[in-house]
Amino acid sequence: MEGTPRLYDTLVQVLSQHRNWVDLRHLKTLAWMMVGLMQSGKSSLTAWAPYVHSRALYAQSTVRRFGRWLENERIEVHSLYGPLLQQALAEWGSHLLSLALDTSTLWNTYCLVRLSIIYRGRAIPIVWKVLEHPSSRVAYDVYKDVLDSRSGRRSSGIMSTLRRMVMAPSIWPWVGRKTVRNTGLS
Repeated sequence: MEGTPRLYDTLVQVLSQHRNWVDLRHLKTLAWMMVGLMQSGKSSLTAWAPYVHSRALYAQSTVRRFGRWLENERIEVHSLYGPLLQQALAEWGSHLLSLALDTSTLWNTYCLVRLSIIYRGRAIPIVWKVLEHPSSRVAYDVYKDVLDSRSGRRSSGIMSTLRRMVMAPSIWPWVGRKTVRNTGLS
């Protein structure tokens, strides 16, 4: 597209590296969403609209487009996110990786449990699970399948790569069993 920002072109090039896209328009919409997120610094669809170059006459059209993308059942997040994360892990090679197991509550109704890699002070989610749970304190038995790569075929490739990079396989089953201060996990 002529006149597109360099950031958009770079994101399209990076996201195009694997062939898991059902429709090329999904890739382009995601790239515009990422441009908007990075440029605005906000996680608001309406804040992203001014950064999109498109034929849409109204910002609301762009916001609706983003909303449709987020609700689209044909887009499989794990099949798109997995190869990108695996590529990043391969590029990091033997660098020291820090992992974070974290919980967040949403509306005092749901609890999001995430295992993330810490990179440059940011958490990059590897696997996650949403529980119908009103508290951020979650027992190990409830979240242990997040740590077990065999529990979900979608995340098994990422977890296997991570397991090889981070530690000996004999230690991996014990990760997360200790209480970590200030995380809500026990």
